[in-house]
Amino acid sequence: MTASAVHEALVGLLRERVELVPALVQRVIVGALPRFTVAQAAPADLTQAVSAERRADLVVLLRGASGAPMLCLVVEVQLTRDALERWSWPLYVAAARSRYQCPCALVVVAPDAVVARWASRAIALGPGASLRPIVIGAAAIPRVVDADAARRKPELAVLSALAHGAASYDVTRAAAAALATFVDEDRQRQYTTLVLDAIGTAMRARLENDMKLEHFPEPTDLEKRILARGEARGEARGEARGEARGEARGRAEGILHVLRTRGLDVTASVALRVRSCTDLATLDTWLERAVTCAAAEDIFQEA
Repeated sequence: MTASAVHEALVGLLRERVELVPALVQRVIVGALPRFTVAQAAPADLTQAVSAERRADLVVLLRGASGAPMLCLVVEVQLTRDALERWSWPLYVAAARSRYQCPCALVVVAPDAVVARWASRAIALGPGASLRPIVIGAAAIPRVVDADAARRKPELAVLSALAHGAASYDVTRAAAAALATFVDEDRQRQYTTLVLDAIGTAMRARLENDMKLEHFPEPTDLEKRILARGEARGEARGEARGEARGEARGRAEGILHVLRTRGLDVTASVALRVRSCTDLATLDTWLERAVTCAAAEDIFQEA
């Protein structure tokens, strides 16, 4: 993904789950936030004081029980060092403070450690005045390693993979489980690409290989048919798993072969989703669609 695409994906992720912002701020500065009732996204254009070309990435309002704004968090996603941004950030805070009539803070999300250190420096406003951003770097993003926890909080699992996935296979594997929970296919595709790009070639290869060899948590229909032959439970289950894995893996590779033979672009996210599937009926359906579909992603579309 291009830098702009990564930026938009991260902003979109935070906008979809705005409560992540105050939760992560609390990890950086314990007790920094008031006791609020709800966190909600607010208009980020701030046109009263800032031109549209300088709009903030995200504005999160923390409201109390009365509904009145208690704190405004102006959120910026920063992937590289950009001196011009530091001139703009105080404008966002001042404009938001004027619009919402409440205290404001600048929050910078910077997964890269070098960028995080750069962003954390205080911004001098003039004699005796400065603005110090609250920076959410890799250290502030928790390591999500449990698949069930990742499924419950998939956006956090994606952030965790961006921050720690390249160095931790457990984080990467948990994120893979979380990606399957996004029902919006565009978001799933976008976040899958985001994670695969972030974890690097070696970790991605390990993940894809593991997806192909993954143990089934419950007996599949194929396993049950094999077990019905009356073989010993322990040994038969192992053989059944092996046979089922082999059959599912073979069909998955057949689907990818058909798509590539037809000259269609098979992205890493498509390959990952196909190879992760262990349901033979679903794989058969995808194989039928692979013969006539206009794009590789179309095999997942319902008729």
